[in-house]
Amino acid sequence: MEVMDGYVRVSRKMGREGDSYMSPSIQEDDIRRWAEDHGVAVDRLEKDENVSGGKAVADRKLGALVDRIESGASAGVIVNHTDRFGRDELDAAIAIKRIHDAGGRMIATQQGLDSSRAESKMVVKFYLMMAKQHWDNTKRRNVEERGLHVCAKPPFGYRRKDEVEPTYEEGELVRNAKLVVHDAEAEAVVMVFQLRARGETWANIVRRLEAKLGHDVSPNMPRRILDKRAYLGEASAVVKDRSRPGERTERIAKKGAHAAIVTQDLWDAAHAMDDPRTPNDGTLAAQALLAGVVRCASCGEKMHIRGRGPKGKRRAFYSCARKKRAGQPPCAAPANADVKVVDDHVVWVLSQDESGALDAAGSEEQHYLEAREAVRAAEDELAHWMENPDGVSAEVRRSAIAQADQDVAAARAALWGLDDPGVGEATVAVLGGKLWATTAWGDDPAADRLTLRRYVGSVTVTWADGSAPKIASTEELLSASASTAS
Repeated sequence: MEVMDGYVRVSRKMGREGDSYMSPSIQEDDIRRWAEDHGVAVDRLEKDENVSGGKAVADRKLGALVDRIESGASAGVIVNHTDRFGRDELDAAIAIKRIHDAGGRMIATQQGLDSSRAESKMVVKFYLMMAKQHWDNTKRRNVEERGLHVCAKPPFGYRRKDEVEPTYEEGELVRNAKLVVHDAEAEAVVMVFQLRARGETWANIVRRLEAKLGHDVSPNMPRRILDKRAYLGEASAVVKDRSRPGERTERIAKKGAHAAIVTQDLWDAAHAMDDPRTPNDGTLAAQALLAGVVRCASCGEKMHIRGRGPKGKRRAFYSCARKKRAGQPPCAAPANADVKVVDDHVVWVLSQDESGALDAAGSEEQHYLEAREAVRAAEDELAHWMENPDGVSAEVRRSAIAQADQDVAAARAALWGLDDPGVGEATVAVLGGKLWATTAWGDDPAADRLTLRRYVGSVTVTWADGSAPKIASTEELLSASASTAS
């Protein structure tokens, strides 16, 4: 006997809302009746009450039933109606595809649909579209007629009315999603708006917010607070735009739907500080010679390049990338340092090196250049004999070509066995009987970056004993450059 699972869902247990509303018992009876008529055994029957059909399949008990189909424990899932399966067309369609790919099927008893049948696939898609439209209409009514802010979770600073003022009918809780102010959180919301209106940085606002709440918050929390018009008393929802074709959406809103936490004047003052987001156009990274090399001494994480200052005059700085990251503890002492300060100091340290470290690094470069020159010489020799020079016999020429071909293969193998030090197309000069790659410093930042990478493995940024490390002055840098050139 084929084994399948059943799924029952009710959006409003007491409100009795929805054109296709059916109580859990009616849905269950219908599912079991269909199974008995078709010789199917119902193994598991899951129920979701007070759960929206717009909620993702994975976040409902239905998700576990889809997993069972994929594992082979069940041959499919039976629902009373397609809108019980889901009202989000895309999410439900993906779940149906998962069921189909696993060799299972979705049954909607009221419509006589079986997703495994070719003639039912278009009908299933149609009903899912109708369910989506019904859900959008419900959201419109909730906002425009009832003044409800449509959201899975009330915004920070609010609670649902049924959470703080529960009302019961016939012993059961009546759902009331009207937003009411949570005084302690509302004070924190107002503080965020006030601090931003005074021009405080996001980092300072985060610190003040954490101090007020007594726990860590996401670095993006203040930005998200300032983006929510719910704090002006507006109820809103995102629905499909009926006036435009395709999958375009629109935001519908109703003012005065619930108590406001901030005034329009405070909202405007806080948003007057908003600057257009500076595009990631590479101008900050171009300022750094040691991008990808600099690390935070506290956590060892590679430091990102960020910017400060007005648009068009932003200065780059290295910043620890592990200040706060999901799933990882924050860095205990995140480092920050101006790009120019760090880069200039590293260049100065290299110019003062007396340990022979640069000579050791340079020896790897010389080996690579010598191997590259050996390949070019062998290729030139082979080309010479391939041109059929005059004055030699055919036998001598064949022997010379064979030997030259072997020399080319051996030279290439030797070159490929060495790590490329990043000399690129730099000019090769002979100094002291050795080959050196020479590039004029300061003419090309990209070339300067490659030059530093040849000698610098990593740079650690930290502050010790409350004082900064010794940084070379401009005069020292110029003097060091002049002595090196001479």
